[in-house]
Amino acid sequence: MTDESVVYERLRGNMQDVLAAGAEPLRVGRAGVFLCLNGVAEIELDHVRYRLETGSLCVYFPYSVLEVKRRSNDLDGLLMAVDLEAVSPIVARITDLEELLRLRQNPLVRLTPEMHRVVHGYMTLYQHHQKLAERYAAEQQRRLWQLNQLQFERAKEGLVLQIAIAFTGKNASTKNSLNRKDEIVRNFFQALRQHYRAEHEVGYYADKQCLSMRYFSFVVRERTTQTPSYWIANTLLNEARQLLVETDKTVKEISEHLNFPTQSYFGKWFKAHTGMGPMEYKRSVDKGKREE
Repeated sequence: MTDESVVYERLRGNMQDVLAAGAEPLRVGRAGVFLCLNGVAEIELDHVRYRLETGSLCVYFPYSVLEVKRRSNDLDGLLMAVDLEAVSPIVARITDLEELLRLRQNPLVRLTPEMHRVVHGYMTLYQHHQKLAERYAAEQQRRLWQLNQLQFERAKEGLVLQIAIAFTGKNASTKNSLNRKDEIVRNFFQALRQHYRAEHEVGYYADKQCLSMRYFSFVVRERTTQTPSYWIANTLLNEARQLLVETDKTVKEISEHLNFPTQSYFGKWFKAHTGMGPMEYKRSVDKGKREE
């Protein structure tokens, strides 16, 4: 019942931890953010050197290569590492893919004292609700756990929003262009938004950029941590769920709207991805709303 998708750590001094100085370069498996509260660290992120100091906020993405060159004995900071899927719905509402790709190329910003206090406050608040969730779960206090989860989600959303605000001004003036791999990913998501209802096959999106399916899939997975098939299915699922819950369309009408060959095929596909059939999913959501 706790949010195990997030790792929250306080890094103090030149200790042997996830940011140990002099260690071998590490290919990170999660997205993350580090807020420097005191001291200095010099890192290389995807082979570009950055200097972290008091007031710095640094973000990194899955599959980035991280190497800590040096860190002072008085280094103090907060590190949060997160499975990208845990925050992707929030991120999708407040930014677009091109901004995220530019953020990957410009991952460090120096915060104003006021913004530093705000980001620090949200990170601390997130940890507070994380600890409460663990406590209420252990004590089997379901109602308190449910109320805390609402606050938990608000804290998560607030933190993502503040990080986006912190980087917006900086990245708006950045002149760096996207590299070729980032352009491939951007073009894929642009095409996906336009054609996902009609085109469900990876080959279609690879062909649009004159790329082999193997290389196209490799680039998308490297840059987003997920395969093109995942993103296609995820896009279709999001609309299918919305249509089931928020409209009066029948399953047959939804399957036709999303260009599935038959209603039966759509039902099996939906169950394979969600663990329940379309109508079972609709009934479960309706029941949950009545019980709230």
